Amino acid sequence: MPLLGTELGLDNGLSTGIVSVLALSSAAIQPWAGKLKDEALISSHAGMVGGLLLIAAGLSVAAAWPSTSALFACAVLAGLGIGIATPLGFAHLAASTAPERMGRTMGSAELGREMGDVGGPLLVGSIAAAASLATGLWVLSVLVVVIAALAFVFLRRRRT
Repeated sequence: MPLLGTELGLDNGLSTGIVSVLALSSAAIQPWAGKLKDEALISSHAGMVGGLLLIAAGLSVAAAWPSTSALFACAVLAGLGIGIATPLGFAHLAASTAPERMGRTMGSAELGREMGDVGGPLLVGSIAAAASLATGLWVLSVLVVVIAALAFVFLRRRRT
């Protein structure tokens, strides 16, 4: 997002503000998503797939229409998607892991989340250097849709 902001000629303050919108969107939706999960009004399956699709939609908006408003839309959509998919994913892992393996499972999940935080920007940046930023965003968007499809297939067998 900061790279796209720079390419659009935004100053550092506005680019940072857009990243803050992503964080605020994510933080605002997490309690609501958790409440829906606790009340069995949303399944891990639906929440994770829906959250991943929101992330992909946000990336696609930024790739298709590089503008300040598209960047804000990307931040809101991706933030909402992250705020839904992440807590439901961790809750699903906690519910489906044997107690004696909980520490290893949750530790590995956290490591995977951290690697995604690093890997996504590295992937987009590498592709942007070789082709264009829009191409990098499209590739990441497609990968997120593929992951959503895998979650759709593999999580529907056992809804938690």
